[in-house]
Amino acid sequence: MTKPTNVATIEWRWILANLSIWLCIIAGYTQGFELWLLLVATVGRGTAEIAPILVSLALGCSGAVFAWRYWRRISWILVAASFVVFAAGLIFADPEFPAKRIHVPQYFLLTIVIYWSLRRKIGEGKPVWMAVIFAMMLGGVDEIAQGALPRRTFGLTDLLTNSIGALSAGLLIRGMMGRTETLPSPTALIMSNVAVGIGYILLLLGINAHKGIAFPIWLYLPALASLPLLVVEAKRNPVYQGKSLILGTMGAICMLSVVLVYGIDAFNLDFQ
Repeated sequence: MTKPTNVATIEWRWILANLSIWLCIIAGYTQGFELWLLLVATVGRGTAEIAPILVSLALGCSGAVFAWRYWRRISWILVAASFVVFAAGLIFADPEFPAKRIHVPQYFLLTIVIYWSLRRKIGEGKPVWMAVIFAMMLGGVDEIAQGALPRRTFGLTDLLTNSIGALSAGLLIRGMMGRTETLPSPTALIMSNVAVGIGYILLLLGINAHKGIAFPIWLYLPALASLPLLVVEAKRNPVYQGKSLILGTMGAICMLSVVLVYGIDAFNLDFQ
C-alpha cells in the first residue's frame, strides 16, 4: 500500500535544499574578498577596480544576445529599465570602495538562480518578484555574516547595492516574458510579505545602530513577531499554488538572520 505524500515535508525539503544552494553562492561571494586582495596584489588596485565593470559588461552582452533572439516577444521598456537600474547600482556603489560594484552583478545572478529554482517548482511568471525579495533578504544574511568577520563590515550601502542588483534582474526577467501574464498574488500573501519585510528591515536597522555593542532584546522582536503570521497564512486557504512554499522560504531566511544575529551576540563576536 502506497503511503500518502506529505506535501509539507516535500516543500520543506525543497526549501532546505535550495536555501543551502543559495547560501553556498553567498558564501562564495563573501570569500571573493580574498580573491580581490590577491587581484590587487597581482595587477594593482587601479586595474583591479575595473574587474566589476568587465563582469557587468559581460552580463550586459549576454543579455543583449538573448534579447536579440526573442526581440519580438520581450518588453523593451522593462529591459531598458533593468539596464538603467543596473547602471545606477554601479554608479552609486560605495565610492570609497569601487570594488563593491561587484555586488550588483553578483546579486543579479543570484536572483536569476533563485527565479529558476522557483519557476521549476511553481511555474513561470509568479515567482519573479519573490525571487527579487528572497535575493534582497539573502543580501541581509550576507551582510550580517560579514559584520562578524575580520576586515569586513556590515553596511546599509552594501545592502542597497545588493538590492539594486536583484531588482535589475527582476525587471529583466519580467521584460523577457513580454506579454506573458503573471498571476496576481492573493492579498494575504502580499500582506505577509509586507509584515515580514518590515520586521526584517527593523532587524537590519537595529543591528546597524548597535555595532560594537551588545544587541538589546527588543531588536529581535519585530522579525520574530512576523513569523507566526507566516504559519497562519500558509495553512489558511492554501489554494494559491506555491503559497506555503513561498511563505516557508521567507520565514526560513528571516529566522536564519535572527539566529545569526543572536549567535554573534551570544559569542561576543566583534560586529562592525
